[in-house]
Amino acid sequence: LTWKKVMGSITGYKVYMYDNAKKRYVYVKNIENSNTTNYDLTGRKSANIYKMYVVAYKKVNGKVYESDKVNVSACTIPETVKYSFKKSGSKLTVKWNKVSNVDGYIIYYKNSSNAKYKKLATVKPSKSSYSKTVSRNKKYYIKVVGYKKNGKITVCGK
Repeated sequence: LTWKKVMGSITGYKVYMYDNAKKRYVYVKNIENSNTTNYDLTGRKSANIYKMYVVAYKKVNGKVYESDKVNVSACTIPETVKYSFKKSGSKLTVKWNKVSNVDGYIIYYKNSSNAKYKKLATVKPSKSSYSKTVSRNKKYYIKVVGYKKNGKITVCGK
């Protein structure tokens, strides 16, 4: 989770996360450094979108003053997809184990070990295989990642 730094003299930030069971926002972290503008969601469920808000605060003579809250959402990275692929003649088949809570999978390919990966296909989350006719004479390196959309942002696994 990242946010824009508040200009001016502040003490730090407080981070709150919506708790579905309690049906309210709960305090999760006090960041006592005005230059820190991120909160790590490590350890949270993968490929989940979390509703959160952040407030800047300033301590003056023992009293705490808070800014208006800034509502944000954050998405955790999807699990790593375990996959295999086989090329037989001109048919390339990719198979993978589904991971939970993703909006789909992206299959990437490259033709040499030092090339950059290019997108081959985007596949629905209900699928666990993909086949395509490819060039017989080329070698293929494949990578499959899960992805989750959070508004206009797409978060991909590794």
